[in-house]
Amino acid sequence: MGSSGINAEYMGSSGINAEYMGSSGINAEYMGNYYRERSGFEFTTQFNIKYIHAQVTDANGYMYFRAWARDASAAMTAELRLEPSNFAPSQSEQANIFPALPSNVEVLDFDQYTRLNGQAQVKNSDAKFFGINFCTEDNTKNRGIGISVIAMDEYSAFNTYVCKDQETDWCGPDGSALLCSQEGLCLDSSAQPFNNIDVPAGYADQLLIASVVGVGGNPNLMNSFTLYAKMGSIKD
Repeated sequence: MGSSGINAEYMGSSGINAEYMGSSGINAEYMGNYYRERSGFEFTTQFNIKYIHAQVTDANGYMYFRAWARDASAAMTAELRLEPSNFAPSQSEQANIFPALPSNVEVLDFDQYTRLNGQAQVKNSDAKFFGINFCTEDNTKNRGIGISVIAMDEYSAFNTYVCKDQETDWCGPDGSALLCSQEGLCLDSSAQPFNNIDVPAGYADQLLIASVVGVGGNPNLMNSFTLYAKMGSIKD
């Protein structure tokens, strides 16, 4: 997975090996997404693995991938994305084309984010509710969540509230389900086309509810938007 021209390769339990350390203790590459044509090696944008937890994770439950651009510019960037798929596992012929992993290799953590698949609409004074629940680890107590609501036209505008309870009737201004009453941390009542909330640390491991209320100026009273949510950086 990732941008075209990038190879994603499974990395081992140490986070440094370029190959998967299987349960037998023998290094073996788990999956690669490259293949050879007459013109040379081609790099596809997606590959599928059969997820069996004990086979694709280390003792701590982590998965590792190596992204390597064989013929690309050193300045090239890539996105590596994991998502469920109904496709069958990829079939490929492996070739030993990978260089040895440098001793000073950097292992990066995934930044988790999610977004709407398309657009949503909400009428003025009505609310649309969205559940936000990230996969978390032991070190997420000091990580916040960033939430952005972005208008899709020049007349839509919103107020957004973040709640800790699924009782949506109380998710709004001064509601008992509101995460907190501080502007910018648990709500954005700016009535603007762009709302931004930086949820403080301590809530990343639980289900949060985002309530988007329409307050725009479209003649039909409708407001169109998209919503992004991202796991924040570790806060000391």
